[in-house]
Amino acid sequence: MITSTTDLCSLSVARLHTKKSFPIHKITALLLICGCLNGLVAEIGRNLQEQGLNSAAGLFGIGFYFPAIMGVAFSKIWAENDQSVKSHAPLTIFCIGIFCAMILTPSSLVSWLAVGLLAGIFFFNYQHNAKIGATLFAALAVCAIWTNFGFKIFVIPLTNLDTVLIQHILQFFGFVVERNENILTQISGFSVIILSDCSTWKGLPLEILSFIAVCIFGGASVGSKRIWVATLIMIPLMIILNLARLSFISLSPEWHETVHGDTGRSIFDVLRVIAIFTTALFIVQ
Repeated sequence: MITSTTDLCSLSVARLHTKKSFPIHKITALLLICGCLNGLVAEIGRNLQEQGLNSAAGLFGIGFYFPAIMGVAFSKIWAENDQSVKSHAPLTIFCIGIFCAMILTPSSLVSWLAVGLLAGIFFFNYQHNAKIGATLFAALAVCAIWTNFGFKIFVIPLTNLDTVLIQHILQFFGFVVERNENILTQISGFSVIILSDCSTWKGLPLEILSFIAVCIFGGASVGSKRIWVATLIMIPLMIILNLARLSFISLSPEWHETVHGDTGRSIFDVLRVIAIFTTALFIVQ
């Protein structure tokens, strides 16, 4: 049997069309996860050094928010059906190469910058769910940079703002409290210093982003007005929860020991997570 050149060409084209495209979006998702983990290495290592394996109870100091956002972002990119990327292969490989070079640098800041840059670049190349995943990764990088680095620039005015708000709360309930910058002093002489790790504003962006990620995971539409109205409600709710915790801490040595300890911190962490999931459930339904 003799096969013509035309038939061979047609067969080759058919095979090319049936051949699956290179799953660059899945490789990108794995690289972004690696970049996030590399950015968290310093925090995980510090908690392991201070608390040992006991830090596993608190997810090694990174809490609920980072894994939740990373999981949702990863699942959105991984589940994307369209495996093609708009950009040309050389540009794609160049971007991934730069990213790999950045995350190999022993610096959390550089790793988070790499995650933000790669997610931002692929945001313009992805479609549908993968675009949402890339957006979540980029937003997570911004939150991590703010929490670990950017907040330090504004730590004095923001911790002072915390103490002003706590002073007004305690005075509203009849307590006599004096304030000196970020130090609150009760009439009994008991004093509390509001440090950066306790500040309301340090973890607020991460809490709000985790709420949005949970809503998206539950099937809420990103373009829905309900999710953004609920986000505007969640912001003051998260602020109130942390200010309530700080107010209890400032009451007396007994309250400070109870609320500032592991049990008290865990209770308020659980309250935050409950608030996030309850509000997200309302939005999804």
